[in-house]
Amino acid sequence: MLPRSFHKNRFLIFGHRGSPLRVCENSLESFEKAFEEGADGVECDVRLTSDKKVFVFHDEKIERLTKAKGFFKNHSSQNIRRLFLKGPKPLRIPTLEVVLKKMGKKGLFYIELKEGTLPQKSWPLLAWNTMKIVQKYNFLNRSMLVSFNHKLIRWIKEKDTRFLTGLNFSTAGELRQARKTGFQYLDCLCPSISCLTLSLMKEARAHSLDVIVWGVNDEKDFRKAVKLNVRGVVSDDPMRMVEYLARFSHQISSRERQV
Repeated sequence: MLPRSFHKNRFLIFGHRGSPLRVCENSLESFEKAFEEGADGVECDVRLTSDKKVFVFHDEKIERLTKAKGFFKNHSSQNIRRLFLKGPKPLRIPTLEVVLKKMGKKGLFYIELKEGTLPQKSWPLLAWNTMKIVQKYNFLNRSMLVSFNHKLIRWIKEKDTRFLTGLNFSTAGELRQARKTGFQYLDCLCPSISCLTLSLMKEARAHSLDVIVWGVNDEKDFRKAVKLNVRGVVSDDPMRMVEYLARFSHQISSRERQV
């Protein structure tokens, strides 16, 4: 179960990579925009450079978002710092340390570890370096470390139980794999909206887990999330979610009085 810091506003809204419909994703400016729009927190993705520095970037390859090419993991931190994100304004790719240092007082952080293209022996290094940064800036109770890789999340919890952990999944098969080792290493289940069901919510409650759902971008999905009593949503459009929250505030308040 997530701590009081994640329950402050009861129903939480996270900007997915900031506010990517208005500012280039995973940039400092995108995170700033999401908080300006009323988000309680932001989701960001972290990857290792070739010299093992933790940067905020989603894709395995860099060409979609920059004018350079190749796998992110093959570029040094020096090379990454030279790049600009594509868009109307020349924005830099930030390190996780810079993001937490500059945005830290604004809200909560849902930090997704992107270990996919790394050799398995490097998975713990991504986690460990991320954990050190989170601890350095005193974010233990205001951040959650999340991955699709249940083995990596379990490794984090076994190393230090103070870290909040969540499991991302978008298929029933991914959840089944995680069930095999149990949920004792988790604080939160993080399904895509397509995987959100009443039976999943019952399972989460049975294990004292919160649920934060991602891919919520329209009113239909927002209503579904509210109806099923999730802790919060991750959205590409945090401003719209804040508007929905105001519109359905009575329904959400009634729901919370019953919890």
